[in-house]
Amino acid sequence: HQRLVEGALAGGFFLANRLSPERDGEPLQDYFEDGKEVALFDSAEDLLEKCRWYLGHPEERRAVAARMRERALREHTVERAAGRILDTFRRRLEDLDGGRSS
Repeated sequence: HQRLVEGALAGGFFLANRLSPERDGEPLQDYFEDGKEVALFDSAEDLLEKCRWYLGHPEERRAVAARMRERALREHTVERAAGRILDTFRRRLEDLDGGRSS
Protein backbone atom coordinates (compact mmCIF):
# COMPACT_ATOMS: atom_id res chain seq x y z
CA HIS A 1 0.00 0.00 0.00
CA GLN A 2 2.78 2.40 -0.87
CA ARG A 3 0.41 4.86 -2.54
CA LEU A 4 -1.80 4.95 0.53
CA VAL A 5 1.15 5.65 2.80
CA GLU A 6 2.38 8.35 0.44
CA GLY A 7 -1.11 9.88 0.39
CA ALA A 8 -1.32 9.65 4.17
CA LEU A 9 2.03 11.39 4.55
CA ALA A 10 0.71 14.16 2.31
CA GLY A 11 -2.32 14.55 4.62
CA GLY A 12 -4.84 12.87 2.33
CA PHE A 13 -8.19 11.43 3.40
CA PHE A 14 -9.04 7.93 2.19
CA LEU A 15 -12.44 6.37 1.74
CA ALA A 16 -11.60 2.89 0.50
CA ASN A 17 -13.25 -0.43 -0.21
CA ARG A 18 -12.80 -2.93 2.62
CA LEU A 19 -11.07 -5.92 1.06
CA SER A 20 -10.72 -9.39 2.46
CA PRO A 21 -7.40 -11.22 2.81
CA GLU A 22 -8.58 -13.58 0.06
CA ARG A 23 -8.81 -10.66 -2.42
CA ASP A 24 -5.99 -8.54 -1.08
CA GLY A 25 -3.25 -10.36 0.80
CA GLU A 26 -2.76 -7.43 3.15
CA PRO A 27 -6.02 -5.55 3.72
CA LEU A 28 -5.86 -1.85 4.49
CA GLN A 29 -7.39 -2.43 7.93
CA ASP A 30 -4.17 -4.28 8.85
CA TYR A 31 -2.34 -0.95 8.54
CA PHE A 32 -4.85 1.74 9.50
CA GLU A 33 -7.83 1.67 11.85
CA ASP A 34 -11.24 2.00 10.22
CA GLY A 35 -13.16 5.05 11.41
CA LYS A 36 -10.12 6.50 13.15
CA GLU A 37 -7.39 6.74 10.48
CA VAL A 38 -9.23 5.71 7.33
CA ALA A 39 -12.86 5.25 6.27
CA LEU A 40 -13.73 1.88 4.77
CA PHE A 41 -16.93 0.95 3.00
CA ASP A 42 -18.54 -2.44 2.36
CA SER A 43 -21.13 -1.69 -0.33
CA ALA A 44 -22.31 0.97 -2.75
CA GLU A 45 -24.91 2.09 -0.20
CA ASP A 46 -22.28 2.30 2.54
CA LEU A 47 -20.01 4.30 0.23
CA LEU A 48 -22.76 6.80 -0.56
CA GLU A 49 -23.67 7.17 3.13
CA LYS A 50 -20.03 7.75 4.15
CA CYS A 51 -19.44 10.20 1.29
CA ARG A 52 -22.40 12.26 2.45
CA TRP A 53 -21.34 12.07 6.09
CA TYR A 54 -17.70 13.05 5.57
CA LEU A 55 -18.62 15.82 3.12
CA GLY A 56 -20.99 17.17 5.76
CA HIS A 57 -18.38 16.88 8.53
CA PRO A 58 -15.15 18.40 7.18
CA GLU A 59 -13.58 18.71 10.65
CA GLU A 60 -13.92 14.97 11.25
CA ARG A 61 -12.62 14.24 7.74
CA ARG A 62 -9.54 16.37 8.46
CA ALA A 63 -9.08 14.69 11.85
CA VAL A 64 -9.17 11.21 10.28
CA ALA A 65 -6.60 12.32 7.69
CA ALA A 66 -4.38 13.80 10.41
CA ARG A 67 -4.49 10.59 12.47
CA MET A 68 -3.64 8.55 9.37
CA ARG A 69 -0.66 10.83 8.69
CA GLU A 70 0.54 10.54 12.29
CA ARG A 71 0.42 6.74 12.13
CA ALA A 72 2.17 6.67 8.76
CA LEU A 73 4.96 8.85 10.15
CA ARG A 74 5.22 6.63 13.23
CA GLU A 75 4.84 3.14 11.76
CA HIS A 76 5.06 3.08 7.98
CA THR A 77 8.57 4.32 7.33
CA VAL A 78 11.07 2.92 4.84
CA GLU A 79 13.08 1.47 7.71
CA ARG A 80 10.06 -0.38 9.11
CA ALA A 81 9.10 -1.69 5.67
CA ALA A 82 12.64 -2.95 5.09
CA GLY A 83 12.56 -4.66 8.48
CA ARG A 84 9.29 -6.42 7.65
CA ILE A 85 10.72 -7.61 4.33
CA LEU A 86 13.86 -8.95 6.02
CA ASP A 87 11.79 -10.69 8.70
CA THR A 88 9.68 -12.34 6.00
CA PHE A 89 12.79 -13.59 4.19
CA ARG A 90 14.25 -14.90 7.46
CA ARG A 91 11.08 -16.84 8.26
CA ARG A 92 10.93 -18.31 4.75
CA LEU A 93 14.58 -19.34 4.87
CA GLU A 94 14.03 -20.95 8.26
CA ASP A 95 11.01 -22.81 6.87
CA LEU A 96 13.09 -24.06 3.91
CA ASP A 97 15.95 -25.01 6.22
CA GLY A 98 13.62 -26.80 8.60
CA GLY A 99 15.26 -25.08 11.54
CA ARG A 100 18.54 -27.04 11.02
CA SER A 101 20.80 -23.99 11.20
CA SER A 102 19.26 -22.67 14.44
